[in-house]
Amino acid sequence: MDHIDTCSLCLEECESLEHALSDCKWTKQVWMAFNIHNNSLFFQKEIINWLHVNICGSKHAFDTTWSIVFGVILDRVWWRRNEFVFRNKWTSSEGVVGSVLALTKDIIRSKECHKILSHDDYHDYSVNSGGRKPIC
Repeated sequence: MDHIDTCSLCLEECESLEHALSDCKWTKQVWMAFNIHNNSLFFQKEIINWLHVNICGSKHAFDTTWSIVFGVILDRVWWRRNEFVFRNKWTSSEGVVGSVLALTKDIIRSKECHKILSHDDYHDYSVNSGGRKPIC
C-alpha cells in the first residue's frame, strides 16, 4: 500500500498538521469566516507558537472568548478532515462554521451557568427560592 502525502481535502499540498489546521484552502475558508484574513500574520507563526498564542493569550475579535472559539474551530476542522478521510463524508465550510458557532455558544452558556451555580448565593437556594434550584 502506497502512502500518499498530499492533503486529502485540497489535493494540492503536502499534508501536515499545520496544513490541516491552518493552511489548507478549505480550512482557511473557516478561519476567514471568523475575520482571519488570508494575508494575516495569524497564518505565519510556527504551529506550537500559533497554538499557544491563540489558546493562552490572544483576545482577537471575540474578546476573552477567542481561546474557546479557536479551540472549537480546531476541533471542527479536524473532525471534518477525519470524516472525509475515514468515512468519505464531506461537510461544507459553512457547515463547519455553523457547528463552531453552535458549540461555542453552548460552551459559553455552560461556563456562565457554572459561574452562577458556583456563586455563594446559589448554595443558599433552599432559603431564598422556596427550595427550588434556579434554572440557567
